[in-house]
Amino acid sequence: MKPSHFITLSIISLLVFSGCHSSKRSLRPGEPLPENATLTQRYDALVDGYGNWSDVTVPVSFVLSSPQRFSISGRAKMIHNESIDISLRMLGFEVGRIYFTVDSVHVMVKPKKVYMSESLAEVSRVFKFSVGNVQDLIMGRPFVLGGSTLSPDTRNLALRFIEGDAWSIMLAPSISSASYGYRVCADNFLEYLVAGYNNGYLTASCGYSAPVNVDGVGVVSPDVDINVVNPKQKIEASITWKWDNARWNEGIESEWTVPRGYKRIKAADVIKNVAQD
Repeated sequence: MKPSHFITLSIISLLVFSGCHSSKRSLRPGEPLPENATLTQRYDALVDGYGNWSDVTVPVSFVLSSPQRFSISGRAKMIHNESIDISLRMLGFEVGRIYFTVDSVHVMVKPKKVYMSESLAEVSRVFKFSVGNVQDLIMGRPFVLGGSTLSPDTRNLALRFIEGDAWSIMLAPSISSASYGYRVCADNFLEYLVAGYNNGYLTASCGYSAPVNVDGVGVVSPDVDINVVNPKQKIEASITWKWDNARWNEGIESEWTVPRGYKRIKAADVIKNVAQD
């Protein structure tokens, strides 16, 4: 069996046998599905729930469970398809910052006076993702890797029922040795993103709680559970959004400047410094 076929089958298996993610919010944005809804009807209802937005400012919290325990809160400012700017805070003071743009990634750790700056191409060598993909991933919206949020166009998509009324979306891999797909609950909200890469049999998944419906914006997930497994390490983390306190479409701006007096270090060193504070 070709490695790419092995990964594809592994992803399908994970989508089939993943249990239903815990629902912490009410569902049903929009009209309920008709009885015995077809896959096409379910897909159309899913993507119809994703409205447009230009920018958002929202409180957020992060918990790293493995390989070490670490938690922190902050505030995120996101400009759609342009940037993600997250200020990390403890006791009301900024201790770090994460800044994504269409072509670069920056991280700053204030207590250590260090920062990291890398091209997006460098940090996305395995999966060629865009800043818009990252926004969709952390907000609970399915996307085409390197492209946009899923639309009514179903070309290059494989839809199938997997158990009961749960169903899956498989996408054509962007590289021959990788595959990814989505599991949608019987209640027709996005439940899991699962991805696999043949180099070391790395797998990654994101689990989503039932979404909330924001007027004029559509559905977003309040809780995201992230798991990354490779032969050497397992990473478990979660993101919680306070969408009730979000401010949408205010025309915000954001930019990165190199902090004065800070030392530039590698990405692995930044992660180590953040975990120590």
